[in-house]
Amino acid sequence: MNLREALHWRYAVKLFDRTRTLSTEQIEELAEVVRMAPTSLGLQPFRLLIVDDPAVKAQLDTACHRQQKQPGSASHVFIFAAPTAVDEPFWREYVDRAARERHLPPEKRGEFETRVRNYITSKSEAELPHWVEKQVYLAAGQLLLAAALAGIDACPMEGFDRNEADRILGLRQMGLRSVLLCPLGHRSPMDTFAAVKKVRLPRDRFVIAP
Repeated sequence: MNLREALHWRYAVKLFDRTRTLSTEQIEELAEVVRMAPTSLGLQPFRLLIVDDPAVKAQLDTACHRQQKQPGSASHVFIFAAPTAVDEPFWREYVDRAARERHLPPEKRGEFETRVRNYITSKSEAELPHWVEKQVYLAAGQLLLAAALAGIDACPMEGFDRNEADRILGLRQMGLRSVLLCPLGHRSPMDTFAAVKKVRLPRDRFVIAP
């Protein structure tokens, strides 16, 4: 499947085929796609949880108000979780790691630390969560495209009770909060949404020439 075919083939799956399971290799490949996704300054202000336990997936259905069955029917669920505090220990750990892996001399390390500190501290407490969520969506978009190119179905989900999902997954104890769920697997033959035509603006109305 080429890129254009994959974009037309994919859709937000409403029901997955419970009899089909993604391989370890497929999941590892998609996890690497998320890990390597672009983020501001490379800070990666989120973590990825991967759930394949049927009992936990079923509980996540309850966090979706029992109206959406994607988590429970999916092969795996990717949970994008953000730190509850984007504070100095968080960004300093990144600076230390970057300096070590890039073999930065002291003066370059100091310059980089100042740049990261100024970038984070320029944002208010109200702005930081929104900035974090933007980084999550960059990675989620990359995940959706990679999954489609691999013939793997997905459904990014915002419509869930975050407090309930955090409780089910024990995220607060890890210093994390859920931002986005993305069940993955293969569409069920019973999912009639697979045949629903996509509605998009025509190109001449969507792409605006300068």
